[in-house]
Amino acid sequence: MSISNDAFKKYVRDNISPKDAEKIRIQKSYNDLSGILKGNNFQSGSYARFTSITPVNDLDVIWELPEDILANTLLKEKIIKKTIDPAHLDVSDILVELASRLVKEYQDKKISVMKIEAQTHSVGIYFGPTEDDFSIDIVPAVPDGVNEFGEAMYLVPEIIKLHKNIRKKMYKEGTPISWVKSDPRGYIKEATILNNLNDNYRHVVKFCKKWKWHLADSYPDLKFKSFHIEMIVKDLLRQNSSLNSLGTIQTFFLKLSNYIERPRIFDRANNGRYIDEYLNELSQDDKNKINNEAVKALLILNSINDASDVGNELSRLLRNDLSQPEASSKTTKIITPISRPYANI
Repeated sequence: MSISNDAFKKYVRDNISPKDAEKIRIQKSYNDLSGILKGNNFQSGSYARFTSITPVNDLDVIWELPEDILANTLLKEKIIKKTIDPAHLDVSDILVELASRLVKEYQDKKISVMKIEAQTHSVGIYFGPTEDDFSIDIVPAVPDGVNEFGEAMYLVPEIIKLHKNIRKKMYKEGTPISWVKSDPRGYIKEATILNNLNDNYRHVVKFCKKWKWHLADSYPDLKFKSFHIEMIVKDLLRQNSSLNSLGTIQTFFLKLSNYIERPRIFDRANNGRYIDEYLNELSQDDKNKINNEAVKALLILNSINDASDVGNELSRLLRNDLSQPEASSKTTKIITPISRPYANI
């Protein structure tokens, strides 16, 4: 394979990363909201970790509930207690009031939005008429301890871990939603540290997420979470931080079957819980589909010998396109991941 790291990164920047116009709009939308919210708030999710892909259609904003609001909302406990049982915390009135205030503030400031809606465990701000248009989800959070970086961890509604379309379905159906401990700041910090160690990290994560996105063309109901992919790449680079971009991608596809066999990646906020617990719900047939697609990707990686058309080769890999004769005639073999010297990290 003769595609250089620089050529790979340029392809990801030009074709997969959020566009400048998107980033400007998202930052403005967040600044508008942050200027209105009472209390500490911050961006969360893949966009905050710089691992999102275009188009960015949602942004999670963690809203740390101010103590005066908490004191009036706890039904059985008082704010002076260090540990809050979220079962006793009803935030529906808080979110209804917040949504009403946001509607008024956005109107007063002449900020254009399609809809602002209070859900049972979040407030959604929708900037377009369809579910694919950009939206912001404001998620209430209660501080609950600190991580090893000295930053706050939180109790949050478990729904924050789900895709926004699934959230809307759960809200509509009235599905009970529990609260869980979460460490969004810790995940952001980890991603920053790892990318400083190996600046291929975020580019590889985006590429693998886009590969997963293309799987939906063939398997629209296949469940394979983007955050899981991100954690797999992180784990691989922790094991070998000298891998270059294509070397990391090779290793990702080589070891993917092991990573989807069973849950194995612990949640930062709870070492008795896995971020990939959803694997228990996948059928063996679904896992076989993912594994077969990974094998196809390896076949294509083996066939990349000419970097004269980097875009075409990488696009072919994203689509698992085996149509070219040199790709389809190959057989799978064990590939030695390409490493780069530590001095160049």
